[in-house]
Amino acid sequence: MTARVLFSTERVFVYSLVFFFDLVLMLLADFSYVFVVISYDTLVATLAALTLALFRFATNHLILWHALPRMSDLLHWMRMRCSKQTTDNTSSITELEFTASDISFLENLTLFNNIIIPGIAIVFILPDCFYNVLFSANDIISYYSYEDCYQ
Repeated sequence: MTARVLFSTERVFVYSLVFFFDLVLMLLADFSYVFVVISYDTLVATLAALTLALFRFATNHLILWHALPRMSDLLHWMRMRCSKQTTDNTSSITELEFTASDISFLENLTLFNNIIIPGIAIVFILPDCFYNVLFSANDIISYYSYEDCYQ
């Protein structure tokens, strides 16, 4: 089994396409989820959370891991067509092959999807949420009364 060879510019192009597709998909999902949580009752919010969890699992563990090799295969096929080569001794298009940089990219993209994207969605929909990270909160002063019980 021989891995497909992509030039560095092709690899950057593939990574950029996958990243852009993922960014748009995840931002839409997280914006929708935050909107549902602030607009609807607990039952609907819980169902939205479960749906988002399933969507994240499918995207991070199934779709992305199949999209990257397919994009590499597509670019390889296009390069072969443009150079008018008819024979290709590399592996078939049904096999999934990953380089070390592919795995690193997909792992970092998964972390980005699960940590950064939700924060971005919250910041855009609820900008006051992180206000006190930048500015200190006012002191809270509270008074209460009680009776001493001595025996």
